[in-house]
Amino acid sequence: MHFIKKQLSLPRTKRLLLLGILFWVPIIIFSKLSEEVLEREPIAVDIAILQSLRSISNPQLDALFLFITELGGTLFIILAGALLIGALFLNGHKRSALAVLFSVGGAGLINMILKLSFQRVRPDLWTPIIFEKAYSFPSGHAMGSSALALSVIILLWRTKWRYLALIIGSIYVVLIGTSRVYLGVHYPSDVIGGWCISLVWVLIVRTTLKKFELRGKGVNATNRASM
Repeated sequence: MHFIKKQLSLPRTKRLLLLGILFWVPIIIFSKLSEEVLEREPIAVDIAILQSLRSISNPQLDALFLFITELGGTLFIILAGALLIGALFLNGHKRSALAVLFSVGGAGLINMILKLSFQRVRPDLWTPIIFEKAYSFPSGHAMGSSALALSVIILLWRTKWRYLALIIGSIYVVLIGTSRVYLGVHYPSDVIGGWCISLVWVLIVRTTLKKFELRGKGVNATNRASM
């Protein structure tokens, strides 16, 4: 009997271990990046990647990444998020709708707070194709796009579409992040920092709502038993 219980607990243990890794690794990475950003000195890897992308720039790539970057902009994220939330709510998935709302909306709010906290100036190695007024770290496009993509991946994780969602979501997030660096408006560390915080935040939202759901089920079960 003890052996059976131990075997049944393994999947849950693995899930907790995975969640721990997905939570703490991004926090550690973001902490390291934050230290570098606060030193106000250029990060060698950032400069090298920016210059590498600059060396392959051409009008065709400019047009492509200008289009791609709009898919991670505030307007697109708000519209896509609103459509997803509305569809979930109308189909009776209120908890999932709230999860997307808090995940995407919260990521935007956290991004504004962090930008004002770090006040990192945007790259100025060359005249960028587009101009951005806000501070650089972390990338708002990276945070918004990853929060949206992660929300969709989590929603579809228990369906046959999980791997398709994971692949498309990952490609979408990487393309948005790459577009920001290619266009010269973000350092790679801005993008990575945005991904890290977005992942942590989405996990916090999902875990918190799950706990409330389980607590509610427990209360309802207790009430039914007392009747």
